[in-house]
Amino acid sequence: MKRNYHVFLSFRGTDVRQGFLSHLYAALDQRGIYTFVDSEELRKGEEISWTLMRAIEESHIAIIVFSEDYASSRWCLEELLKIMECKEKNGLMVFPVFYEVEPREVREGRENYKRAMDNHEYKFGKDSEKVKRWKKALFETGSLSGWELNDRDEADLIQCIVKELSIHLNRTPLHVAKYPVGIDSRVQELIWLSQKESADDDVMMIGLWGPGGIGKTAIAKALYNAMMRQFQVCSFLEQVREKSHRSDGLVTLQKDLLSEILVHPLTIYSVAGGISLIQERLCCKKVLLVLDDVDHMNQLNALAGKGNWFGKGSRIIVTSRDKHLLISHDKNYVYEVKTLKDDEARDLFGQHAFTNSNKVEIRRDLIDGALHYANNLPLALEVITVYDVDGEISLIQERLCCKKVLLVLDDVDDMDQLNALAGKGDWFGKGSRIIVTSRDRHLLTSHDKNYVYEVKTLEDNEAQDLFGQHAFTNSNKVEIRRDLIDGALHYADGLPLALEVRNLNGKVHCINSLKFLNQKSIEFSR
Repeated sequence: MKRNYHVFLSFRGTDVRQGFLSHLYAALDQRGIYTFVDSEELRKGEEISWTLMRAIEESHIAIIVFSEDYASSRWCLEELLKIMECKEKNGLMVFPVFYEVEPREVREGRENYKRAMDNHEYKFGKDSEKVKRWKKALFETGSLSGWELNDRDEADLIQCIVKELSIHLNRTPLHVAKYPVGIDSRVQELIWLSQKESADDDVMMIGLWGPGGIGKTAIAKALYNAMMRQFQVCSFLEQVREKSHRSDGLVTLQKDLLSEILVHPLTIYSVAGGISLIQERLCCKKVLLVLDDVDHMNQLNALAGKGNWFGKGSRIIVTSRDKHLLISHDKNYVYEVKTLKDDEARDLFGQHAFTNSNKVEIRRDLIDGALHYANNLPLALEVITVYDVDGEISLIQERLCCKKVLLVLDDVDDMDQLNALAGKGDWFGKGSRIIVTSRDRHLLTSHDKNYVYEVKTLEDNEAQDLFGQHAFTNSNKVEIRRDLIDGALHYADGLPLALEVRNLNGKVHCINSLKFLNQKSIEFSR
């Protein structure tokens, strides 16, 4: 649905129009937030006008200013019903402002709100369905997180409202996929399951489990886009597995998460310090957090340890290839992401293969073979088509069977990936070489005509040479105790990546580190 307004303001004109509301509207307008405020002309007659109905439907956010006489107006109560309907059906974000009333007055029907509802019951009848709907809407809205005036300065309250609305409105939807076939139905299923499995106020962790290339990240992005406007804090942390393995990777991810809510990011020196900050800053916030591609429990423990780290109604979405990791964590509902249905796979393949409406004749058995080898994995279906110089489309098997091919597949961890991209030796011409890197020896030995070469650690002299080249760049030769160097080599265990010592700026440079160790006479020990 097209959204023409950033904010819709619902209010009782006689209470706030000339004071608080006019100041709030001016502050929103100054920030460039396009706001709908009705005029008295629209409030003539008994029924809410079509113009107001449409304005509510076309807004991103609704602000309800609950004042003393709000519930005495049938107009306001009908607006409230429409707002809550759009919240449920269209994802409208709703925030209450309690202006010189307490939330419990609205929620429980006390004082002015009780008198107002008694009057409505007197007019429409004690068993009136209309009055029951109004009471239900007041209870639900009065239970939402919002702002209270109390003894607070009005100008300060308005600035807080404008600041938070700006954060919500500045959120940009994530790009999901070029051809998002089959994603929407899975997102709707996940939203339905999350509502079924957990109450609105519960903190829920949803695990998306499946092999690489099946579309977990795309589904997580689409789910994030569909839900993000319902939360105070939103964060999508991509490539957690890859980033966490870097130097200070977990600390960097913690900083990325906290940067969503902190105007001036705090310095985090350790994972433990980051955990304390996340708990402290997010425990009262309704949070939507996505952790994409998690492969180790220490990543979950550092970024989303327990449900009580986050405020009521928070949703934590985790994608992983490891089902055991997901079911071992706190309060997780695990959703298995399955391969595309046959018709979805054929549709996605067609959209990738026949771009720009270029329809060409390809043998049906080749298409069926491609779908079979791709095993209906979205990623495999995306790469299994090949384009030649003239834009003519063919399939890997047909196109490359007479070509001498050199193909490198790096960091493969799933047999479906191998089957989709390098199914059998007869896919490629004579003399072809297919090089595959993997941490899984069994995967390599199980595949067609593989010779498996074990990459061993560096010899001692090679390790010393590599360490020296990293440490002594730009011909900077310094005297460092031999036992410290030997200790570094011992702990690196001949691994090239471990020998590349990085300083705080991320540059390859270890002289200062070893100088410090030399000065302090720190010896290596286990």
